[in-house]
Amino acid sequence: MYGTARPIPVLAKAGVCHSQRFRLNTMRALLPAFLVLAALTAPLYAAKDYCYECHLGLRGKLKGPSVLWANDVHNQSGLLCTACHKGDATINDQTTSKTTDFIGTFHRPQIARLCGECHSNAAEIHKVNAKLPLDQLSQYQDSVHGKKMAAGDEAAATCIDCHSLHEIRKVADPLSPVSATLQPDTCGRCHANAELMAPRNQPVDSIDE
Repeated sequence: MYGTARPIPVLAKAGVCHSQRFRLNTMRALLPAFLVLAALTAPLYAAKDYCYECHLGLRGKLKGPSVLWANDVHNQSGLLCTACHKGDATINDQTTSKTTDFIGTFHRPQIARLCGECHSNAAEIHKVNAKLPLDQLSQYQDSVHGKKMAAGDEAAATCIDCHSLHEIRKVADPLSPVSATLQPDTCGRCHANAELMAPRNQPVDSIDE
């Protein structure tokens, strides 16, 4: 007889225990790093967005923004509708979610300043991407469009006229209206528009040139 086979299961059991202990110790050692990584990669405002969900169930113009929002870089970064419109998106009630700071529609002169609240704020914008520039608002204000807007020409181009509204994409995205491929068409929406350019004594063939 070869005797009992007890040593084999005992060794196997010991191996399992050591293996489990090793995994447990490894997990304990790595836990702080995992927690830091989770904090850095989690959405900025990981909360229920009832504004988005409600409007997605509506029709026509009231639904449109939510459909576009699915592709928006701000949405993909974890921002809620309230990042711009204020209010409280975590309240599932149309009336009480519109707090005193709620803004449904923005006047055109407000838009650049609104975008600049984050895009010129290092503490906010670098939560999303540390490589994003902080001078976008000042660049706009120094541009021809920004100066025209400041002088009272509310038809002058502002952020949403170039980057779009509710479906803002990264510049590198080929579907972005400010991508290298689509930028001429985007500029042409205004600069090839005779009705818009005539009062400003601007040519309409500058895009073709």
